[in-house]
Amino acid sequence: MSNKKIVEELDSSLYDKDFYFHCNDGFEEFKRGAQLSFVKNRALSLLEINKEIKFLDIGFGRGEILFHCAKLGAMCYGLDYSNDALSIAQELLMGCHVTLIQSDCSPLPFKDNTFDRILLGDVIEHLSFDKGVQLMKEIRRVLAPQGIFILHTTPNALFMKLVYPVLIHCLHNNIKREIINHVTIQNKVHLYEYHFFSLKRLAKISGMNAKVWIDDDITRAGTFRHLKKLNKKQKVLIFIVNVLKKLSPIKLLLGNDIWLKYVKNV
Repeated sequence: MSNKKIVEELDSSLYDKDFYFHCNDGFEEFKRGAQLSFVKNRALSLLEINKEIKFLDIGFGRGEILFHCAKLGAMCYGLDYSNDALSIAQELLMGCHVTLIQSDCSPLPFKDNTFDRILLGDVIEHLSFDKGVQLMKEIRRVLAPQGIFILHTTPNALFMKLVYPVLIHCLHNNIKREIINHVTIQNKVHLYEYHFFSLKRLAKISGMNAKVWIDDDITRAGTFRHLKKLNKKQKVLIFIVNVLKKLSPIKLLLGNDIWLKYVKNV
C-alpha cells in the first residue's frame, strides 16, 4: 500500500502534460470543451459558488473548476506547483478573472480568513500524512468564518487493500491491463491513501469538526471510464454492487470517492 511510503513530498516534474491529459480525473471531459467530470461536478455543487464568493482551488491541475467558478462570478485564485499545470490552466483561463500562483502549499501564501470557499480536490493523497496535517491546518487558517472547505480523495485505501487484489483477477485481460497500468501510475504519485476512518482522523488532528462521507454513487453514474469496457457478466456484478451499496459496511469497502466538508465556525 502507498500508505507505507516514507517520502515526504514529490517532485513537481511528475505532474506533466501527459499526467493531466491521460491520467488525471476528468481528462476525457476536459478535451470536450473543459466539461467537468462526475467528481468535479459534485465538487462544484458542494462549493455553493456565487458572485460574492472568494474561492481558492489548491492543486488546480488543468484549471476547469476555476474556469466554471469564474463563469459563475466568483473571485478565483488557484495554487499549484506544477509548471505544466500552470501552462495548461493559463491557456484555458485566458480572458477570465482568475489569479494563478505557482507555489507549493506549505505554508499557504495568504493572510488569515481570506477565502469563503476552498477546494482540495484529489491532492491530499499526494502528500504524506504529516504534510497533510500541515496543509489542513493552513486551510483552516486562511478559510474565512462561515467559509466552506471541500475535500475529495480517491481511491479508498480499504478498497485497495481488501477488494482490489481479488477484483483484478475477475476482469478480462484488456481492462485488467488498463487498470493495472492506472494503479501503477497512481502508486508513483500517491504517498498516503485514505479510507473513511483515516480521513476522519486527519480532520480531527487538524482541528476540523468536519463531515466525512463516501459517495453513494460508487460507479460515478456509469461514467467511470473502466466500466465502459466490462463484459456482460461483469456488468451484472456491478449492478449487484449498486444494489448492495446502501449497506454502510459495503460502501465503506467499495466506495472510492471520499468527501469531507468543513464549515468554519468562529
